[in-house]
Amino acid sequence: MIEAKLRGRSTSLLVWRWYWVDGRYVVDPYWAKLLQAKSRLLGRGDDGAVVIVYAPYDDWPQAAEQALKDFVGAMLPAITRSLAYARRTQTSS
Repeated sequence: MIEAKLRGRSTSLLVWRWYWVDGRYVVDPYWAKLLQAKSRLLGRGDDGAVVIVYAPYDDWPQAAEQALKDFVGAMLPAITRSLAYARRTQTSS
């Protein structure tokens, strides 16, 4: 995943993001575009998604990192099913 730390006046966030294209997770935006183009050329559509998760932290982001690991570990199967379902329903319309 791509990691960023965002700081505001009152809070800081640890942010993770990655892409879902043609049924696969990828990190590199250029690779994501290539997969999207390949999928379109093969007649499977050009849909995709950016998955973004974040957690607040105070001084040290380690607790936020562990919270994100736990969340993604628990929720990634459901996220994947939801993305696959959205793709199937969009392509069947």
